Amino acid sequence: MRLEDELDYRVEDRQDLIARLMQAQALNVFLLKAYAAAANWGVNFKGLKEWQDQSELDDVHKLKPHQAQQKIINYMSRLDSALDAAIRRAQFKLHNFPKTKQ
Repeated sequence: MRLEDELDYRVEDRQDLIARLMQAQALNVFLLKAYAAAANWGVNFKGLKEWQDQSELDDVHKLKPHQAQQKIINYMSRLDSALDAAIRRAQFKLHNFPKTKQ
């Protein structure tokens, strides 16, 4: 019985460590992209609506890391999409071509 309990604890501990690693990697990738966006296009990720509204993460701290993993990864992917959209808006240029006489 004690060996099974120890194995269950180790499996859960391993799942927590894997979840923390994946969350850290997702945040790292996002921050690298955010830095590139700030350096190249002047896009500040802290001004994004998705960054300011973190209400969906309110209950995440109550969960174990491997249980909260999907919520955090979904939130990070939404942030990534919002940053991509902000970069596209910053890159968009309206051209005013001179009118040609016909």
